[in-house]
Amino acid sequence: MRLLELREEKKLTQDDVAKAINTSRTNIGRWEKGLNEPSSSLIIQLADFFQCSTDYLLGRSDDFGNVIVTPTQKTAELSPDGQELLDIFNSLDVEYKSQILEYAHFIHERATFQKKNKF
Repeated sequence: MRLLELREEKKLTQDDVAKAINTSRTNIGRWEKGLNEPSSSLIIQLADFFQCSTDYLLGRSDDFGNVIVTPTQKTAELSPDGQELLDIFNSLDVEYKSQILEYAHFIHERATFQKKNKF
């Protein structure tokens, strides 16, 4: 299970995650250590909370998943351009999403290189 990895990536505490899915910090700690496993309904809640697929959360797939962000899940952290990009991305088929991600990685690498070398 990738719970610990996802939690740390988002800089969340066990309490943060526990409150979000209405469980205890102790449960989160036990799941992260592999001592217990969450119920299927809690797995779904965790996947929804981290906006990933249940297979990704459980370590069954390296594909983050074809997750669609609903209007209630949109965060205030996104700029209008970022929200527009996310909306467009979520409306695409999987093959087009892969192409967009590939191109985004290319642009990011190019921009990082240029920034490092001050072009």
